[in-house]
Amino acid sequence: MLNWRKHITYLSGNLSSICYSLSIIGQYLSAADMIDIYYAIFESRVRYGIIFWGRSAGLLTLAAIYIQECLLFVFKHKDLFEKKIVTTYNTRTTSLKYPQHRLSKTEEDPEYACVTFYNKLTPQIRSIRLTQIQEDDIQEAT
Repeated sequence: MLNWRKHITYLSGNLSSICYSLSIIGQYLSAADMIDIYYAIFESRVRYGIIFWGRSAGLLTLAAIYIQECLLFVFKHKDLFEKKIVTTYNTRTTSLKYPQHRLSKTEEDPEYACVTFYNKLTPQIRSIRLTQIQEDDIQEAT
């Protein structure tokens, strides 16, 4: 019988070992070789069985997990992202300000993605406290 928790427990240990191995051999290989190894070893294990698990209740796609982690990071470290007040007028905006940059490559940084995802949230979700989010996550997981 398929058991999602057992699969995840096995997979997380396996992927952790692979990450460690990649960090060691990464010192000796080119970036192109590392990408090939990543696809061959890491991604192949993540993809294994996804057809069976993909419709499981509560299963998030990799993109959804990425967005969730970015948003949790913003909620945990909101002080790093808080908009600097430049005016005394109430502008009624709760959007975060993008980091100042000269190069378009900066827009590929995780910090930039975090701000983008956060700014797309509704004001009601933005006003939620982190403790509420964590408690809800814990209740959903059990």
